[in-house]
Amino acid sequence: METMRTENQIAVLQDECVKLKQEIKETRPNHILHLLLSVVTGGLWLLVWALLSLDKANQRGKLEKRLKLTQMHVDKLIGVMLV
Repeated sequence: METMRTENQIAVLQDECVKLKQEIKETRPNHILHLLLSVVTGGLWLLVWALLSLDKANQRGKLEKRLKLTQMHVDKLIGVMLV
């Protein structure tokens, strides 16, 4: 019974890892779009682009930290099952 619960926990955490990886991909700014906007606005858009890039990098860092912790938890549960 305990093994079944641990397997379910691992499956849920692995699903969470997949979702986090997708979220990390989605936090990348569209640099081509921002470059075009910067050209069209004569460079005025560069400040907005810089601020958005910093914000996205911060979000990505938080998601990567959550992903790492979740993967460590999965590894720990797998180790418990093997013992």
